[in-house]
Amino acid sequence: MRSVSFSLCVIAFAVGMSSCKSSSSPAAPTPSNGGGTQAQKTVTIPASDIYGATNYSPRTVTVQVGGSVVWSNRDGEKHTTVSDTGLWTSDIAPGADFTRTFPTAGTFNFHCSLHPNMTGTITVQ
Repeated sequence: MRSVSFSLCVIAFAVGMSSCKSSSSPAAPTPSNGGGTQAQKTVTIPASDIYGATNYSPRTVTVQVGGSVVWSNRDGEKHTTVSDTGLWTSDIAPGADFTRTFPTAGTFNFHCSLHPNMTGTITVQ
């Protein structure tokens, strides 16, 4: 009888601990990328390195439908953002910004027409 009571106590303790553990586990973190909120992301064109190389940073961003992307030129020379499919094109002077809103879902590749190595991708969900 004593071993049955002990076994029931062990089982009750194990069940109680497992229910406490599952109710106190933290929520999974929400992934993010790029600067800004889901409604707006910033793609920076940083100053060129000592070899004159520069690129978009980050090169890929994700926004929600209706969100926008701001290209911010922090380099000392002019750059562009040009859609690979002709949806937009903009010159971005040193210190200037360009903003585009994305009303539909899809993947949009872009590049700098002055610097062919500068490429990026916008994913709209």
